[in-house]
Amino acid sequence: MARYKKAYHPLSGMSLLEFQNKYGTEEACERVLFRHKWPEGYICPKCGNKTYYKVRCRRHPMLECKVCGHQESPIKGTAFENSKLPLVKLFLACFFIAETKSSISAVALAQYISVSIKTARNLLRKFRTIMIEADSHYKLSDKIVLDEGFFGAPKSGKRGRGTAKIKALFAVQYEPYKGHNVPLRIAIEKIPDFSGNSFKAFADKNVESGSILVADGYSTYNCLSKNYTVISITDTSSDEANPLKLVHLFISNVKAMFQGTFHGLGDKRVQGYFSEFAYRFNRRDSKTPIVEHLLRSCVREGYTTVPELCI
Repeated sequence: MARYKKAYHPLSGMSLLEFQNKYGTEEACERVLFRHKWPEGYICPKCGNKTYYKVRCRRHPMLECKVCGHQESPIKGTAFENSKLPLVKLFLACFFIAETKSSISAVALAQYISVSIKTARNLLRKFRTIMIEADSHYKLSDKIVLDEGFFGAPKSGKRGRGTAKIKALFAVQYEPYKGHNVPLRIAIEKIPDFSGNSFKAFADKNVESGSILVADGYSTYNCLSKNYTVISITDTSSDEANPLKLVHLFISNVKAMFQGTFHGLGDKRVQGYFSEFAYRFNRRDSKTPIVEHLLRSCVREGYTTVPELCI
């Protein structure tokens, strides 16, 4: 792995004016969908031919194969399929969820792109589902620090790991650099409890086998020692080199996002918000703006109807 060059990277974002200049027309949005759907040029899904006629329809152009006559739109099979909204509005919704550091609420998005709150809510749910799918293709590796987080309003009863609050497991891949630890990628997942089965399911899904796992002294982490090297350390808040301080920072940042943007959340759709936070962070150092990553994911991860949304 290449050594980390510096401790801080600014977000490689795109301003609203830049975005509107680049994607401000339906034709510009259609060209982007074409480029992401057929990165090596048009290929007929039926016969494999590479030549086509362009047929202008009522809304979006259709590409008709010159050999077999099969017609297909660049929007088919993408997250935007069957939407009644103009592509300009759909792309603008992508911009706001991708480039807003602390996320965006459905009420705010509805105002920004002039749609109903219900429509804005469904768009955000769809984009968050796409973020979940996009990050599912990657796993953390090498040095990883784990810790648990609790989310929700104060409730009576037990505190700590026995609480009735929303439970989540955080994993941060990091690299030591000049006396402190630099985060590289993160994974966050809601879990039903802090049992060994929940920890194993999280690790199998998000962490490469053979990685080094750093955690506090909670005994359940020992169940991961079969496929991983588990190191238990104590929490020393004054020690900058302690990896636990790094994962605690992420837990605090997610809580701040929940309280600041959404003023609290229930547990029904909380995984989408976890995945949205992780999606933005995991692409923060990319030279490509995060919104363009999301647009590409909207094409590659495919079409999902609202009833099929997992969050």
